[in-house]
Amino acid sequence: MKKVLSLFAATLIILTASFSLQSCRETHDEYTAVVYVKLLADTTLIVPSSYVRLEKYDVKVEGTTDDEGLFTHIFDQEMILDVIAVVDASVSPTGIELSGETTIRLKKDKTVRESVFVN
Repeated sequence: MKKVLSLFAATLIILTASFSLQSCRETHDEYTAVVYVKLLADTTLIVPSSYVRLEKYDVKVEGTTDDEGLFTHIFDQEMILDVIAVVDASVSPTGIELSGETTIRLKKDKTVRESVFVN
C-alpha cells in the first residue's frame, strides 16, 4: 500500500510540475498594422515619404512611409488606433501639404491593412 501511495504522490508531483512549467511560457502574439498613404484625388496613387502616426491614449508610434507608400509596425496586443498621415509640401505630388485620418483595428496574428487618403 505504501508503494502505491508513494507512486501516486510521485506521479502527482510530476504532473503538477509539468503544468506549472507550461504556464510559464510566454506567448508572442503579433498584431501587425500596415498603413498605405494614398492621394484622395487619385486613389491609385501612393505617396512615399509621408509622416504616419498611430496613436490612442498612451500608445504612440510614428514614422514615414517607404518608397511604396507603406508604413508597417508590429504591436503586442489588440487595439483600435487613430491613424494620422501628413505629406510635406516638398514631397507632395500636388505641391501643397496634405493630411488625412482614419482608424485601424488590430487583430491577433493577422496583418491588418488600412489606407489613409490624404487631401
